[in-house]
Amino acid sequence: MYKIVWIYTLLSHTYILLLNVICPVIIIFSYAAVVTNFEGNAHTLRILTKLHPSIDKYSMNLTAALLNTLVKYPKDSMNFNSKDADIKNHKLGYYFFEQDEFDRITMLTTTNFNSDIARHPLTYILEAADDIAYATADLEDAHKKGLFSLQEFESFFNDQIEEYKLNGSMGTEQ
Repeated sequence: MYKIVWIYTLLSHTYILLLNVICPVIIIFSYAAVVTNFEGNAHTLRILTKLHPSIDKYSMNLTAALLNTLVKYPKDSMNFNSKDADIKNHKLGYYFFEQDEFDRITMLTTTNFNSDIARHPLTYILEAADDIAYATADLEDAHKKGLFSLQEFESFFNDQIEEYKLNGSMGTEQ
């Protein structure tokens, strides 16, 4: 009987020691993932849910659909994989510590299907708008730096339209 009590005591002390050592390590790695994997969209969700909560008529009162749209990649800071075949897993979309808020958002927008989370449909429109805005800004910067004139751009643009009319695709060799 003494041996059983001794083994039980040893195991329980070992268990407590492991909890006291392992739990802080897990928490440190969780924080490290947030610090080392900064992502603007994930930070946007954090700011909008922590600094601008919906508490009264003067709050932003953003909808779950809007918040879900801003989470372009439905993966937390601990589980994304940039080499995954599925683009939705390429980047983190929210930080590990916002998991409860993210779960609430996906439940309200019904984008959570048996633990597989789909991207919100409006995310695709947001990404297209981002691409258009950045491309336009890049063109404006290049023009301001004198890399091309408006006449050269207009000629190039018209050539691309003609190429599309003839072949059904845009030539990008130029």
